[in-house]
Amino acid sequence: MELELTDFQHCEDTDFLIRVLASGSAGNCTILKVGSAAYLLDVGVSASRICEGARELGIAVRHPTRKPCSPHQGEALSVRIEAALLTHTHDDHVRQTALRLLLHNGVCLYVHKSHVKNPKLLPWFEKLHEKDCLRSFQEPWWLTQGLLVE
Repeated sequence: MELELTDFQHCEDTDFLIRVLASGSAGNCTILKVGSAAYLLDVGVSASRICEGARELGIAVRHPTRKPCSPHQGEALSVRIEAALLTHTHDDHVRQTALRLLLHNGVCLYVHKSHVKNPKLLPWFEKLHEKDCLRSFQEPWWLTQGLLVE
């Protein structure tokens, strides 16, 4: 899978930020913040780590078993996680606690069609599907303006 960043000159007023929360055999997760939307690239860290990273960037997300992860008590946040993209289903790219966080927040998970039947993750994929939060893909598609997934 290849994530291609296209020319952003046509949307100069859009803020774009990449924050790597973890990279390596212990876990992989990156936050892409594009304007008032955020996206997760892989979810191979705990729900708590995703919440911490989101809070640092001013992104609204609720931990599945704790209080909301907002930066300041009572502050309304305009940035939320719109979707998560799973590159593949190795343990360091997807954790069940992170899938619970996606489900709890109604965040759609995009996963390649060849990975949807992974027996270890199938129960979580079915729960996401029941909430209309699972999308499979095979062809290149646009995650958001300027971000092409191939």
